[in-house]
Amino acid sequence: MIRDENLNNTQKLKIRASILIFVVLLISAFTVFYLFYDFEQNRLKSISKEYLTKITNSFELNREKHLERHYLEVVKTFISEDLLEAMDSKDRERIKELTLEKYLELKKNDPYISVMHFHYNNGKTALSLHNLELYGDNTASKRELISKTHKEKKTISGFEQGASSFSYRNVIPLFYKNSYVGAFEIGVSPSKVLDFVTHFNRLDGVIKFDKQNDFILFQNMTQNPQFLKIAPIEKRNYEESELINKEGEYFAIYSYDILDIGGNFIGEFLFFQDLKNYYEEFKDALTKMIFVLFFSGIILFFVLNYIFSLFTRGIALEKERLSSIIEGANVGTWEWDLTSGEIIFSEKSVEMIGYKHKEISPITLDAWMSFIHPDDLETSKQSLQKCFSKESEYYEAKCRMKNRDGHYIWVLGRGKVIEWSSEGKPLKMAGTHANITHEELLKQEVEKNKEILKELFENMRSGLVVYEPFNDGEDFIFKDINKASMDMEGVDKKDIIGKKVSEVFPGVKDMGLFDVFVEVYKSGKPKNHPISLYHDNRISAYRENFVYKLSNGEIVATYDDLTEKKRSEEALKEAKDKAEQASKAKSEFLANMSHEIRTPMNAVIGLSDLLVDMNLEERQKDMVKKINSSSKMLLGIINDILDYSKIEVGSLELEHKRFELDDVLSQLKIMFVEQARKKEIGFDFSIEKEIPKSFIGDELRLTQVLTNLLSNAIKFTHQGSVCL
Repeated sequence: MIRDENLNNTQKLKIRASILIFVVLLISAFTVFYLFYDFEQNRLKSISKEYLTKITNSFELNREKHLERHYLEVVKTFISEDLLEAMDSKDRERIKELTLEKYLELKKNDPYISVMHFHYNNGKTALSLHNLELYGDNTASKRELISKTHKEKKTISGFEQGASSFSYRNVIPLFYKNSYVGAFEIGVSPSKVLDFVTHFNRLDGVIKFDKQNDFILFQNMTQNPQFLKIAPIEKRNYEESELINKEGEYFAIYSYDILDIGGNFIGEFLFFQDLKNYYEEFKDALTKMIFVLFFSGIILFFVLNYIFSLFTRGIALEKERLSSIIEGANVGTWEWDLTSGEIIFSEKSVEMIGYKHKEISPITLDAWMSFIHPDDLETSKQSLQKCFSKESEYYEAKCRMKNRDGHYIWVLGRGKVIEWSSEGKPLKMAGTHANITHEELLKQEVEKNKEILKELFENMRSGLVVYEPFNDGEDFIFKDINKASMDMEGVDKKDIIGKKVSEVFPGVKDMGLFDVFVEVYKSGKPKNHPISLYHDNRISAYRENFVYKLSNGEIVATYDDLTEKKRSEEALKEAKDKAEQASKAKSEFLANMSHEIRTPMNAVIGLSDLLVDMNLEERQKDMVKKINSSSKMLLGIINDILDYSKIEVGSLELEHKRFELDDVLSQLKIMFVEQARKKEIGFDFSIEKEIPKSFIGDELRLTQVLTNLLSNAIKFTHQGSVCL
């Protein structure tokens, strides 16, 4: 009996489910049909908008290419030096003579040309090639296109309804010898743009504009002339695009306003696009869609029944996936029923403190709190209270928990209330536990290193300043400064932090250090600023700076006070300069004295030379020769002193005179033969045959060199002989 009742209930449930599915499918079918219809309508509108953009771009491109650039090039073929001269002299017949034949030839080859005018700079018409009888009228006062060209003296282009025709006008200013002489106007039928746009876009089109409330039409209806019969051409101010469904024709009308140079509406281009194929495609697609919806509904009916059977299986898989995510995140989970006090911890949560789940189950709140370090209990309770009072949406607390082996680990607890009572009291709470011991130890290590760096910063002997760039390197603001720097500069940290370096130290730019700051900030490369003098109203000192950039963009400058060192160097340089001046004075004195001594010595040598040539006794002659040779030797010593003095003062020069080698050797023999005899050593000269007798050079310097060589040779030779 019970079994039959259960069976009936199951059948009723299946019937109800089938009815529900059928209703859902029916509603879905109507919804899809409506959406499809709406989509197709929007698609047609989107197609028309895209085509409008395409037509607009095509229109502007063809207007610029075929109505402006092309005819501006045509104008160049008319303009010549003779034409400009005729315009300047206002010689109408000469202008006609130079241009009429070209105009007729051009008109024959280009039927789109409608008008061609020449206008004097006084505002009057010089010549109208399309109507030779039209000239002399004051067009500048009547037509804005002409008056604007005269005023701005630049090329002006635009649509215009003239007295004779509606056309696109290009007015080009003419200059002769740098003076404005008038303008050249060429008008082109707008049908040229119409023909190009309709041809390249496979459209039909017309141009309509008002002339005394009558419509004048240009048209190009090669695709479907029927549109012109059924389209409301007489309608004014079309939308940019409109869809027309009339007399079995389905098409779009695109409108492009024609404005004159002043922005006034004077007409419009209308383009027709045949959408009949799109409409037929829409009807075919609608039929197919109904067919597809019918069979899809049948298939979907059975699919939904199958999905119901997979639903419970999907929930199980989702639970399994969630468990995998939690395990991969290496966190434990917990759930707390606040009404019963029961707390359920995952295996991962209890493993963090070194236990197995079965070893400490069941776990109460008090039991779990016993593992928390006493100093962290209050923090955890405060975070819970904020969450219960809705002051904070989430519970979050870091605390130390005692591991089974006795040491403490850092655990980050997070959670939120997942169920509230109608009175606003928390009923259930859930969250996670994560072991963050490694992160906390790293944080403590970072703090320790920061303290060490701070000690180094404050106690280093060199000055160190950290700057923050202001306005992308326009200036630099004091961020930090160490004690050594404050002592050097005589400032206090609280007085300069947050201020610009150019304000606190106004001489930093003259010193050149500010440019180094900017360069290092821009390039990121460190740079040394050599010893430089800093000077302002408060400080005058020498500094050497090394500047580099941190990864956060801040600039660091380390420097030393080298004022005392610089002053010592300057004192040493001054002493050196004085010593050099004294040495120079000594050398100049020796040079002068040597010169004064050499004058009488030359007299002695000269007189002794005269005595040698006189008839003297052998003993007297020998004594005179010795006097002569000794005098010459003394003169050589004096010359050496003089040369040394000249070298010191930088005035030594070599002579270039002819002298005899035998004379030099004779003097040397007289000077050293007696010394060699006294030391009982041989002394002789050996001259090879190929050596010439005469030379050009400094005889005195050669004698000095050989004298020094022979003197040393005899001095250090104790037996044997000396030979030169």
